[in-house]
Amino acid sequence: MLGRVKNFAELDRLVEEWTINHSAEEIMESMQKSGIAAGVAKTGEDLWADPQIKYRNTLSLMEHPTIGKCVIQRLGTTLTGIPYEIRRPPMLGEHTEYICKKCSI
Repeated sequence: MLGRVKNFAELDRLVEEWTINHSAEEIMESMQKSGIAAGVAKTGEDLWADPQIKYRNTLSLMEHPTIGKCVIQRLGTTLTGIPYEIRRPPMLGEHTEYICKKCSI
């Protein structure tokens, strides 16, 4: 560790020199083949374009009353024949009256 800290700038330059010529996926696969646990850190744009995310319909757009359109992550699993609805989270205090008047303990 002391050697890495001492030579950080050189190590950073060598890693950049190697990684600049490869995609994130190529680097991940190369590291995994060498026995190093590695994964690609994806951006929001990467996730939105990911074929598996699209296929599973994991992300969807929803209108929010104060911020406008926002991305909502759907459930990670679905059960065939069991419908569910994605709704926006409640606003602060939105259901307070209902809970206080209609719900019994």
